[in-house]
Amino acid sequence: MKAIFSILVALGIPAAFWNYYLKEAPDVQYSISTSIPLAFEEAANAKRSRNEYIQQIEVANSGKGEAKKIVIKLSEPISQFYLSKHSASEVPLITNNADGFELSYPSLPPSTGFQLTVKTNTDLAARQVDVFHQAGKARFVSPGAKKSEFGLADAFWLGMPIFYLFMMYSSIRDEFKYRYLFKRYSSGIIELLKSEKPWYIRKTDWPEVLKDLIERKISTEISTYSAVSAWPQYVLLNSDRPTDLTQSIWEELKDTASTRLLDALKLKARRASSKAEIYDLLSLQWPVGLSETNRESAIKALSANYLEYMLTAYSTDDLVRILSADDKPSLISTESWERFKEKANAEVVRLVAEKIISTVSVNIEALPEWSVLSTLSRYKLSTLKEFQIKAREADEKLELARKSTERANSLENEVLRREAEANASEHRNRQLQDKVTRQLDIIDKLIADPSYIDRIESYDDSFAPGNWALLRKLVSIPS
Repeated sequence: MKAIFSILVALGIPAAFWNYYLKEAPDVQYSISTSIPLAFEEAANAKRSRNEYIQQIEVANSGKGEAKKIVIKLSEPISQFYLSKHSASEVPLITNNADGFELSYPSLPPSTGFQLTVKTNTDLAARQVDVFHQAGKARFVSPGAKKSEFGLADAFWLGMPIFYLFMMYSSIRDEFKYRYLFKRYSSGIIELLKSEKPWYIRKTDWPEVLKDLIERKISTEISTYSAVSAWPQYVLLNSDRPTDLTQSIWEELKDTASTRLLDALKLKARRASSKAEIYDLLSLQWPVGLSETNRESAIKALSANYLEYMLTAYSTDDLVRILSADDKPSLISTESWERFKEKANAEVVRLVAEKIISTVSVNIEALPEWSVLSTLSRYKLSTLKEFQIKAREADEKLELARKSTERANSLENEVLRREAEANASEHRNRQLQDKVTRQLDIIDKLIADPSYIDRIESYDDSFAPGNWALLRKLVSIPS
C-alpha cells in the first residue's frame, strides 16, 4: 500500500502542479462594477418614464496562455455601449436585440484585458452576465480585485513542490534507512544485536527497524557447509535480548530463528557423507534460547538421519551385532532407536526369508540371525520354512506324476504301434492266402480243361507274367 501511495504521490502531484501552475493555459476573469444611475438626465428630462444605469464589465487574462473567442452575454438588451480594446487590431462581433446583448472578442493575450461599458434600463447582477471562452468558463471576481495579485491558489501551488519533496522523502526514507542499515550490519548478527539507534532514525521507529533488520538477517539462506555456531540463527538464540526490543518481539524473533535453525540442521544431516558428521550435529552445544520442544524435535530428526544411514550402509552381520548388543548411542533419542530396531529386525527377517526360499535345505535355527529375532518373527519364518518344505514335496510329487504319465503314454503308443503292425501283417497274409487259393483253382480248371486258359481275362493278376507263360506252354503239350 505504501508503494502504491508513493507512486501516486510521485506522479500525481507534479502532474497537477504542472497542469495548474506551469502549463501555458489562459485564466480569464471578469468583474462587474456597481451600477451608476443617470439621475442628472432624469432631472433634465422630467418626462422620462424609466431609469437608466451605467455599468462596466472588465475582462482580463491572468493566465500564461492566450485566451480565444471570449464571449460576453447579457440577458437584457442595452441602449448604448462602449468597448475599450487591448489592441486596435481586434475586430469583435456584436449582437444587440430584444433578446439580449452578445459580444465575441477574438483573442486576449496573457496579462491583457478589455472593458465594456454599457447603458441599461436595469441594474445588471452577476447572474445576468455570462462570460466564457474557448477553453471554458471565465471566473467571476469581485469588482476592484487585482488580477495580478498573489492569491491563495498561487500560494497553494507554489507550496506544492515543497509538499511533494516532503512526501517523496517520507516514501523513500524507510527503504533508504533499511538498505543502509542492512549494508552497515551485514558483517554479522552480533554487531546488529549490539547496535545502537542511528541519529537519523526516530526513537519510536528504531524498535520496528531493528526487528525488520534482524528478521532479514535470520531469513537469509544458510550455507550448510559452514560451522553451525556461526549461523545467524544460532548466534541469536545464544544471545541476550537487545534493550530496544520488547520481550514479545524477541520471542517472535526466537521462534523464527528456531524454525530456520531446525530446517538447516535437517538439510545438513541429509547431505552428510558419514554417520560421524551426523553424530557431530547431535553433539552440538544447543543454544540457550532454543526451547525444549524444539531441541527434542531436532534430536529426533537428527537421530532418524543417523540411524537411517546405519540401515543403508551396514551389512546384515553388522545389524545382527547391533541388535544383539542393543546398545543405544547416548545421544540418540529412545523413540528413534526403537523405530530403528523395528526396521533392522524387518531387514534381518527379509534376509532370512530369502535364504529359506533360495536354499534347498537350511537349518534356520542355526543361522546367526536367529538369535536376534523376536518370537513372532521366528514363528513366521518357521511357518515359511514348513510351507517351503511342503512346497518342495509337492513339487517332487508333481514331478513323479509327470514322469509316470509320460511313461504310461509311451507304453500306450508302443502297444498301438504293435497292434497296427499285427493288423497289417494279418491283412497281407489274408491277401496271399486268397491269391494262392485262386491260383490252385485255376490250375485245377486247366487240368480238367486246358482250353479254360483262353477264358481268363488279361487283367487277372493271379499269376505273375512269367508263370502265365509257363502255364500256356504246359497246356499246349498234347496229352
